[in-house]
Amino acid sequence: MAENENNAEAREPAPACPVMGSMSIHTHLALSFIAVAIVAMGIASIFYYYKARWHITQALRRDLLLVAQTAATQLDGDMHERIGAGTGADDPDFQAMRNQLIEIKKANSWPHDICTFRLLPSAAGAYSAPQSAEYVVTTQPESYAGKSYIASDEMRMAYEFGEARATNLYRDEQGRWISAYAPIMNSRGEVAGLLAVDYDAHDYYAAVSQEILQMGVIALGVLALCGLLAIYSAKRVSAPVESLTHAVETMAAGDYDTSLLSCRSIAELNRLAESFERMRMALKERLADLHSARTELLRSERLSAVGRLAHTIVHDLKNPMQVIKVANAVLAEKSKEELHPQMISRIASSIRRMADMTGDILDFCRDELRLETEMADLADFIEDEMENFRLSLKGSPVRLTVEPGQSALVEIDRNRLARAFGNLIANAAEALAGRPDGRIDIQYGTRDSLAFLRIIDNGPGIPEAIRHNLFESFVTHGKANGTGLGTSICKRVVEAHGGTIDFTTETNRGTAFEIALPLATQESHNGARPLLEQRG
Repeated sequence: MAENENNAEAREPAPACPVMGSMSIHTHLALSFIAVAIVAMGIASIFYYYKARWHITQALRRDLLLVAQTAATQLDGDMHERIGAGTGADDPDFQAMRNQLIEIKKANSWPHDICTFRLLPSAAGAYSAPQSAEYVVTTQPESYAGKSYIASDEMRMAYEFGEARATNLYRDEQGRWISAYAPIMNSRGEVAGLLAVDYDAHDYYAAVSQEILQMGVIALGVLALCGLLAIYSAKRVSAPVESLTHAVETMAAGDYDTSLLSCRSIAELNRLAESFERMRMALKERLADLHSARTELLRSERLSAVGRLAHTIVHDLKNPMQVIKVANAVLAEKSKEELHPQMISRIASSIRRMADMTGDILDFCRDELRLETEMADLADFIEDEMENFRLSLKGSPVRLTVEPGQSALVEIDRNRLARAFGNLIANAAEALAGRPDGRIDIQYGTRDSLAFLRIIDNGPGIPEAIRHNLFESFVTHGKANGTGLGTSICKRVVEAHGGTIDFTTETNRGTAFEIALPLATQESHNGARPLLEQRG
């Protein structure tokens, strides 16, 4: 039966979840929001880049088509047909058309070359699907007249359908370009050639880069705004979670009175807070019921134990009462003076045993020991008690010795500590019964601001079966007498003095009990320091 309320079994805490590089929820949320914002801005940037590129390409194509169509209407298609392959600058038609192209370039402030082409027939001899284009006239000083290259799809469609066409961005051996082609019509309404207007992609990419730069500035501003919003949102989410964490830690520490504030801004966290409050109140009520039930159980167990103890006390009191009865009868019948001291000693010993047993049951029944303390010198206390112990061991082969040590001033309840001291010596003497070499050594001294008292015997040692619960009530082994409360009450008395009691034992080699008590403080001894004295 677990009698001491302080001897509750300790529970090991659940192992914590392993974490690597743990961060606060506030940091997690803020980084998550920022990561989402960065990904979103990246996707938006890519989309915006291609969209801006498409818009710029379409705008350039419209401008090129407008220039090409306008210029083509100003050219004489019949003159273009008269210009032969490889015609030089000496030809008046070539020179006249080149001058027209130069004027068109100046009028439109066009930075790049403007030229005309003649599409060559295919091998089948039809113009419906020409395979190559031949330069006719260009605005460049160097003449490309007569040179040819593979015609593009846009050139073929412009030639075939008689409509202006523009390319997307393309690459050739001279770089990247966007070109527009417009048909040059003769007086018969037929396509006499194509006017080509080119645009250098370098300028195109400069325009796109300008758009991207503007977009990047906007993106940085949006990202900064998202970061601020992420921090604000993370605080709003993490603050209730941190409050909940604090409440859980407080409750884990045993405080069930701290309530958790609601979080009305976030519905899910508000429901979590309300659920936690209901759990806290339910736990508080159940713990109160459990404490009440435990107190009632302890009271019932104590009453049951008192009943069993009373039966034991009544049985054990028969022997000392019989001793007193016989001793009194002998004193009444005998008048020899030499018998009186022996009878009186037996009567005193029996009375002491009866007082100890009744004192044990009274201490056991009390929930809390109330000490009546006084200042005492440890060495004097031991010497006073040794007289009683030697008298009780008179006629026994057990030898009782004291090893003088450094004494100290302690604050003790002399009667209770003497009974605890005597109980340990009585247990040692009973364990040594029948051994001619039995010895009990008493040692005392000081260490680390404590006074210690040791009782050492060379007996058989404490049985292993009761070593782990030796200081519990009703624990005894192989004793003919006793209540089973001795060591339990010794522990309560020592701890009531603010001290500790422990033991070491070894089978067939003996047992050593040690009582450690705090030295008297300045407050307890009228401002004096603890008294240390060497006894010899």
